[in-house]
Order: sequence, then structure tokens, then C-alpha cells
Amino acid sequence: MQISLPLFPRTENMNDVLWLFNTRKYSSRFDVYSAYKSFFDKEPDGTPTAEEMINVFESREENEAKVTVKIVSHNFEETSVDKYLNEEATKYFGIALAIEYRMLDKIIEIADDSDVFLYLTEYSLNQEELLLIDKSGLIENISKRLIDKNLVMFTTLLENFEKLLKASDGKVIKSDFVSRYIDHASFYNRNTLLKYIFEEFTDSHPSLEKLDSLAWDPFTKSRRFSHWLNVCNRMDDISRYYLEIYSENKVIKENKQYIEAYLKFKTVYC
Repeated sequence: MQISLPLFPRTENMNDVLWLFNTRKYSSRFDVYSAYKSFFDKEPDGTPTAEEMINVFESREENEAKVTVKIVSHNFEETSVDKYLNEEATKYFGIALAIEYRMLDKIIEIADDSDVFLYLTEYSLNQEELLLIDKSGLIENISKRLIDKNLVMFTTLLENFEKLLKASDGKVIKSDFVSRYIDHASFYNRNTLLKYIFEEFTDSHPSLEKLDSLAWDPFTKSRRFSHWLNVCNRMDDISRYYLEIYSENKVIKENKQYIEAYLKFKTVYC
């Protein structure tokens, strides 16, 4: 049976939970209505049983099409999450629903870190959720996800990490993390997380002069001008507050000299 309907595309690194979550989020039941009747010879009604969903997920013929039609057409409820989580065939769909209904406790208990990261990109954490994440010990893995240059640094994820950092002991903040964060972060708007890190964790500052992402020298300007423009965005943002940080730390003193030299260079040559 050939049925034409829009399927949410799978990218190379997209796991089943993300695909199911996005399919529910971005697909319209109006687009799949005709396909539902063709596949199941009836109209969608009520919440499917676990057995119904198992049959759909284990179907070998046009599997993704049938799954899409089934999960988009029905109204699922928070109370139905457990029955899907308890079956191996529908476990990933149960996790996707748990994310949709903000059931963070279940996600932490049963899901992979990647599913927790998805949750953190979707919702701004409240106080109860912050405590759950802090107690789970996931903040170090979240910090590694944040600075992974192969992945997008979503704004909501960034804001949640800042909240978590303020609620934790801050042990994840080391100079290597700060260096990699500077390399990956956006500086087109004021970077409040970096400001907070620099002001609160004075023993974890990297040497700014050693970072290629902050190389403002004349050679970089003449040979790698587009890179130099990005450097200027970073340096301009950092220079707004860094000189006001009080510390006897040698690295911070050297960083201040580096920033002052940049500001002088920019005044004379730009």
C-alpha cells in the first residue's frame, strides 16, 4: 500500500526518542487523517492500549509511516506514560511522552543522557527540576554536552546550565571547560554565563592570550579577517567587565594586560 504523507526527517545522529518527540511536536493530525483510515480502517478514538502501540511499533511494513500516523492522531495523557515505558517495544515512545509532559523524575530514572539534554533544550527548569538534576549528578555530563562543538548550543540549554551552576558547588568549572566554552559560545549578545563564571570562579580562568578564539593580533587581522571579527565580538564582550574583576591571581592579571593591549590596538588601528 503506497500512502503519501509527510514524515519528520531523521538526521544522522537523531535517536528514536528525539524522532518520536519531534514527530509529535511538528506534525499535524490533519495531515495524517486520511492515512490513518487507510492503515487502520477506522478513525482514531481514545488513547491506544499498550498492545495496540506494540503492534504498530513492531510492524515491518511501512513502519515509520504507521508510527507517525498513530502517535500524531491520538490524544495521549500523562497517565498513559507508564504503560508505554513498561513495554520494550514502546519504551522510547514512553520517554518521548514523558518529556512532552515534563515528567523529569521518570526521564532521569529510565532514559539516556541524550534524552535529559533534549528536556533541557525544551523547557526552562523550575526549582523542583533544578533540585532533581543536581541530586542526579548529571551536571558534569551536561557541561560536556554544552561545549561539544559538534552540537548546537541551544539558548534554553545554556540558560538551564547557568541556573544549575548557581544551584551547585561549581566543581565542573575548570580552566579547560572555560576555554572550550569561549571557543563554542555565541557573543553576538551579552554572554551572561561567561560573565558569571569569570566573576565567581577566579581560580579557573584560562590564559586568554593562548586561545586562538581570542587571537586579536595584527597577523590574525590581516590573514584571517573573518576569524578576527569573531574574536573582536568575544573580546568586546569580555572587556566590558573583566577589568573590574578583583583578584591577585597571576593569570587574571595577565589576562587584564592582554585585554588592555587589545583595547589600545583597536583604538589605534580600527
